[in-house]
Amino acid sequence: MSEAESLEVGKLICVIDKIADFTKLLPNGPSSDKLIQNIEQELQNCRDSLNTIVRVLQEPRRKVFSQIDKERLFQDREYGFERRFTAPAWYIILAEEIGEVAEAIQGSSTEQLKEELIQSAAVIVAWLETIDREELPLIDLEKYWRNKKEKEMVVG
Repeated sequence: MSEAESLEVGKLICVIDKIADFTKLLPNGPSSDKLIQNIEQELQNCRDSLNTIVRVLQEPRRKVFSQIDKERLFQDREYGFERRFTAPAWYIILAEEIGEVAEAIQGSSTEQLKEELIQSAAVIVAWLETIDREELPLIDLEKYWRNKKEKEMVVG
C-alpha cells in the first residue's frame, strides 16, 4: 500500500472511532440533535476519505486502459479498421506479441516490458472487438484436415 493510501486508511479509521465515540454519548430525545449533526459530519468525512481511496486505487487502472486505447487507435491507423482474421490468425498475432513480452522479460527495461504488454492487451481487445462486430470466422477443422491431406497427396 502506498503512503497516500495508508494515510487515507488511517483517516478512515480515526473517523470510524469518532463515530463510535459519538454514538456512546447519544442521549434519548431532542437534545441529541447536536450529536446527530456531528455524526452526520463525521460520516461525510468518512465518505470523502473512501472516495479518495477509490480514486487513488483506480488511477493505475485508468492509466493502463488509456494506454491500451491509444495502442488500439494506433493499430487501427496502422493496419486498418476492418481486419477479418480467423480465430487461429488472431491467435498467431497474439502469440507473436506474447513472444515479444517474453523477450522483454529477459531484457532490463521495465518500460519495454510495459510497452509489449500494452501491445498484447490491445491485440486481445482488437480480437474481442472483431467478435462483437461480426461473426468471427472460426476455422472448419474438418475442412482444414481434408484440404491438408489433399495437398499432401498432390505433393507426395
